[in-house]
Amino acid sequence: MIHRDKQIIKAVEKFRCLERYHIERMFFNHCQRPQNNANISLKRLRDRGYLVKAPSRMPYVYIPKSNTSIKRNSNKIDHFLAIADTFIDLAQPKTFDIEPRFNADVRPDIWVVFRNSPFYFEVQRTVYSQKVMQKKIDLYEEFYKSGEWQSFKWQPKNKKVFPYVILLSDCKYDLKTKNVKVFQFKSVHDILITLQTAK
Repeated sequence: MIHRDKQIIKAVEKFRCLERYHIERMFFNHCQRPQNNANISLKRLRDRGYLVKAPSRMPYVYIPKSNTSIKRNSNKIDHFLAIADTFIDLAQPKTFDIEPRFNADVRPDIWVVFRNSPFYFEVQRTVYSQKVMQKKIDLYEEFYKSGEWQSFKWQPKNKKVFPYVILLSDCKYDLKTKNVKVFQFKSVHDILITLQTAK
């Protein structure tokens, strides 16, 4: 198996599932015909039994054959694809962890270091009630108060930093926070515009 095929399998395993578009952007963006290159690689990996296609999905969604944590017709597929979109839109940052578990209650969709700053991302493509979203933020507040985050290896030596919480959602929530900074955006594009304006 060639090295790139191994990288593609690893990426699909990391994100749980990916569309051809994601593979194209991650591995073939430098090629003259990235779509063709991605299609050839994905067909080869399907034929050899490393990847399978989710049924009734266009464009095709690829899942590791060995993955038993996500069903081929699962509703969570759209959620994981949105996480992959976020990775692409953030220009594929080196530090990008999916659903890391920091304690029993706090498990953000993404922990990422973007432009030298740490963030927790909540990617909400489903509409939740105000109460549910406030409870999620309350868990971050409790996590902050615990102080556990101060001992993480990535923390700067001189100043301990609690990551900003970014909520990606089409809905705007009236969230109450005391210690945790929460920012709400509809898309990564909106984040980039805000950062550009702040310069």
